[in-house]
Amino acid sequence: MTPLTPARLTVAWPSEAESLQLRLVGHEMDMGEVRIQLNATTPGVYVAEVILPVCTLDAMTWHGELTDGNESIYTGIRMQR
Repeated sequence: MTPLTPARLTVAWPSEAESLQLRLVGHEMDMGEVRIQLNATTPGVYVAEVILPVCTLDAMTWHGELTDGNESIYTGIRMQR
């Protein structure tokens, strides 16, 4: 991903939930917390448009938690200029 460029995030998740919640925090730099809601497009498939903030580094890793309210996984997104 590149900063301030919209990217489509698609997740396959075996759930009946209407949406998933993704919470991201920067690893190399404190950029606050980014919260993204992914909405169901078809059963088990969730989509959102993601735009991550810019930082002063050429590359940054975002660590996060993806959840449907019952189950959670931990994930990461790598961003580069």
